[in-house]
Amino acid sequence: MAVNVNKLAEQSLPTPNNEGSLPNVVIQLHEQLASNPALEDPKADIRRRLGKLSIPANPVCIPESSSCAQSPCESIFPPFPAPMYDLVRAPPRTRNIIVFGETGVGKSSVINMIAGKHVTRTSNDAVGCTFRHQCYQVPLDGLSVNLWDTAGLDEGTEGTVPAGQAENNLKAFLRQITRWNGIDLLLYCVRGTRVRQALLRNYNIFYGAICRKKVPVALVVTGLENYEGDMETWWAEHEKDLIKHGMRFDAHACVTTIRSDHPAIQDRLKQSREVLRNLMRAKFDAAAWRADEGLLMTASLTDARALLRAAEKRVAPLITICDATEHSNRPHLLPTMPGSQATRTSDREYRCLYVDARGVLLRDSKLWTETVQRPDLLIFYSDAESDPNRTWTAFERFHVSYGGDMCPVIVVFMGLDSHEAAAEMWRLMSSSHGGAMVANPTYYPGPDGPREIVERADAALAALVEEKCLIKLEEEKLSRFQRFCRRRFFFTGRM
Repeated sequence: MAVNVNKLAEQSLPTPNNEGSLPNVVIQLHEQLASNPALEDPKADIRRRLGKLSIPANPVCIPESSSCAQSPCESIFPPFPAPMYDLVRAPPRTRNIIVFGETGVGKSSVINMIAGKHVTRTSNDAVGCTFRHQCYQVPLDGLSVNLWDTAGLDEGTEGTVPAGQAENNLKAFLRQITRWNGIDLLLYCVRGTRVRQALLRNYNIFYGAICRKKVPVALVVTGLENYEGDMETWWAEHEKDLIKHGMRFDAHACVTTIRSDHPAIQDRLKQSREVLRNLMRAKFDAAAWRADEGLLMTASLTDARALLRAAEKRVAPLITICDATEHSNRPHLLPTMPGSQATRTSDREYRCLYVDARGVLLRDSKLWTETVQRPDLLIFYSDAESDPNRTWTAFERFHVSYGGDMCPVIVVFMGLDSHEAAAEMWRLMSSSHGGAMVANPTYYPGPDGPREIVERADAALAALVEEKCLIKLEEEKLSRFQRFCRRRFFFTGRM
């Protein structure tokens, strides 16, 4: 339905009884224009249409981004809650979900079940599959959802697609996905059989190499139509095996995708569809991960190439740590000495590099990242009682300076005693600054806190580091200078 712009504008001009509702005009226009796929730039069209109005005030400001220096014109936009600015800046967006898994596990059937109708061509061929990545758009609660089928991408050397071709396919997929509105969720489809080590390879390619462990990942277990007892029992029986093999998930769904006239299977199919759609709904509140195409190509291809070529030699990951607290009472997991240190948690070895609160590296950051390796995890320490704006400024500088968009980030709030409190503090801090950065909050009460809570916090941080730190495999080609720097650091700890 068309909107009479002039009429709405006249009704919304500031009056004694109607103080500035013009933002509603812009919101309505933006929502209608943004939903029109024929328009390349909805904001430009809004400006053009509003420019024809005779408004006795400053021009309407439509911010280009959260960093726009120009503030909305207060004569037309009197103070109102920040979320309304977000509506003007970002109308409801399309969600993007990547569905991945081995050939024959039922990825296409999962997409059809979510859609509630047949939208894909289901293939049971375990061999002879040529690579394709196809996008299917389905509605969910009034939102548009893109389901990306990645058939063939994860075949590599063990499947029917040569590793070189799989790498080229990956480049094409990355170019396409970065031009959408970010990635909201990963769905890893597996058969409801025993857990195999081979499942870890696909997990590492998509969750680690491609999405940099910045996107929630959910396990979808298929083929449970004849499973004895409740389908959810499969998860209870195999969760520990998944963790043992190095796979952790933010959510899971135990389902069947088989259509049958049998009443019991029909009930399971209906239950499966609802479980999957509820899983998706629960993850839509979080911010989508958006990545720069060039940065993602550089970071992802190196790691994915090693995985596709079945490289096995691991390199100790690099953890870069910023301490913005006023004391040095960090958890016992990591060394407290400044500079670079080697540390170990569980059975993994890490290299740690420290920066101060201003984000100044204690060594040459450019030399480090170009000759040794990019950070595989960022950890930011902050006092829970410190000024939120000052904390965010330090965090943002650290995040931007050390590639927070391309690796996982952990934020440790000192002075809290529960994960729930840390998650709420991060939610409030992030939402008040745009909510565009993805991080994993945790807590630490300090060494003077109750021993039980301190030990629990230490264990939680150790588990989070092990879970979120990217896996590094030895690259095939290093320059002579890079090999020299890496060997020098390994044996001496100095560049």
